[in-house]
Amino acid sequence: MPITLQPPQPGDLITASFAKQLVDLLSQLDARVSVLEAVVPGSDGQLSISQIVPSDVVVGDQIQIVGANFGLPSEDVVSFDGTTSVTKFLPGSNDKLLILAVPPISFGKLTTKSVPLVVSGARGSASNSITVHTTEATIPTGTITVSPGQVPADIAPGSSFVMPFNLSILANLSETYNLVPSVPSVSPAWTATMVTNANGTTELPQPWQIPITKPSTDTAVTATVFVKVTIPLGTTATPFVRLDVVSQRNPTGPSALTGGVTATFDFGQPQQPPQTVKFVVTSFTGTNVTGDTNLVTLPLPTPTTAPIDGVTYSIQNLKANTKYTLTLSWKDTTNANQGWTAAFGGAPGIGTWPLITKTVTQVGAGSDSEKVAIVGIAGAKANTLLLTVRSQTDSVNDYGILSQGIAART
Repeated sequence: MPITLQPPQPGDLITASFAKQLVDLLSQLDARVSVLEAVVPGSDGQLSISQIVPSDVVVGDQIQIVGANFGLPSEDVVSFDGTTSVTKFLPGSNDKLLILAVPPISFGKLTTKSVPLVVSGARGSASNSITVHTTEATIPTGTITVSPGQVPADIAPGSSFVMPFNLSILANLSETYNLVPSVPSVSPAWTATMVTNANGTTELPQPWQIPITKPSTDTAVTATVFVKVTIPLGTTATPFVRLDVVSQRNPTGPSALTGGVTATFDFGQPQQPPQTVKFVVTSFTGTNVTGDTNLVTLPLPTPTTAPIDGVTYSIQNLKANTKYTLTLSWKDTTNANQGWTAAFGGAPGIGTWPLITKTVTQVGAGSDSEKVAIVGIAGAKANTLLLTVRSQTDSVNDYGILSQGIAART
């Protein structure tokens, strides 16, 4: 808009009409400035956002918030969805640009969400929104529980038998798992092969694998697989059969998706009832205790100090309103259990020591957590701790037995 008001000359008379024209012109200029400030964010000196690049992202992606009057980035806060805040920005951030990574936010059961974004600083605050997608998993993670099924009766050298194993898998992706059976590595050699059913007449082609589809809910996918074991005459090995279940895409590392269990047995033992109870090791306690679900290694004690260490087990698949009898015993009872004592609960001097039998009343269907304290003397030799669970009301079917390796470490 051109300025038409002529400036007064020396000696001119300043009239009311001239003053009114001057005020009107200033009002018009103020209106124009206000319009320009609305069009150009931040021109009023307040913090503003002009755009976010990109505005459609996945958690962890880098974004750039373009605007004005951010001031020092160290004084700014960017909040996402009103819950998660970012206060540290990537190199290159300045008064007109904030560079950062999209932090984790809560999606609930959604996979995509429109998320409010607010930038706050010394010169006010401004908001915008972006579309955020959950991080897409690239490797399967989750849990695998492997438990032995019913051990056949009267297993003897010079024969074959089929051992069932029950799988329970809860993973975030569909995956194919390798099945790895193993038996004692001795001469004459044992053999272990995967077969299609309990009859053992048809061997599965190698590689031995099982595909498991990602569950649509939080319920684990279950399956039963079968291992056929052939034992030669003249064997001197301690009998066992083990099955490991290993994810193809995530077989190693801190988040490896694997599971396995060893089923031990004695030659000529009678058939046990079907095993329905499962066991999971949830923690180890004590000094220098190491191990996994199949072997716990304890430091060899000095002659004057016996270490008291423990393993906490989750006993799963217990029925509601049922009483269970829990019993501890050792597979090798010679030489005072090869130098070991085990008991439910605490150390010697606390309550009845050693407590090797207890009753658990299960109110609702689910699991029970039990800590087993272990004491070893100097010179203790490897042994197997047996934790047996039997229902007091269903002695035929509701049963489980855990064989836990225990060894001293020098």
